[in-house]
Amino acid sequence: MAKKTPRKKRKSNTLDSISGTDAMEVLRILANRDKELSKEIDAIAKDILADVSLDEVADCVQAELESLVVEDVWDRSGARRDGYVDPGETAWQMFEVALEPFREDMLKYQQLLMLEQAEAVCLGILKGVYDFQWNSETEFKDWAVDAPAEYFWTYLEEWKQHCKQRSSVARIEQFLTENCLEWSERAVRTVRSQR
Repeated sequence: MAKKTPRKKRKSNTLDSISGTDAMEVLRILANRDKELSKEIDAIAKDILADVSLDEVADCVQAELESLVVEDVWDRSGARRDGYVDPGETAWQMFEVALEPFREDMLKYQQLLMLEQAEAVCLGILKGVYDFQWNSETEFKDWAVDAPAEYFWTYLEEWKQHCKQRSSVARIEQFLTENCLEWSERAVRTVRSQR
């Protein structure tokens, strides 16, 4: 008869079992109890948030926009019990909803005064929208014809309102000239009006 190996008692790991909201509450309590721990939590969070890739943001933005399908426009628009929903309006709303998480990231970095990261997210959004406009062949674009350009200018203006650094303005100008050729002349004028 084989000898049974005693099982090790498995410790339960509460952190693996709680939700993100619960974990956030635990962090708040710990931060409020200990100022040094609060500083450490802040430093760790900023370290984690510091790694932003403009190209990754641009790729994600373009992929998110490419995932919008015309069939969803048709399903969400047309005659309804409470009236008519315009397909073009629906497509614009879908476009805006797809970009909103990226906008929230940009605003989060601005609020945290992580301006390099905010700039990278903004440029990633602009590049992703631009690439979608000029490279995408999705039928969805036919229903939101002006949305890419409109949101490009909206995000550029929003960035401009928060940017006060000349070096950032120069970097943005160079980036727009090199990566957003079709819109670069107007975009550079828009950015220069910041100076």
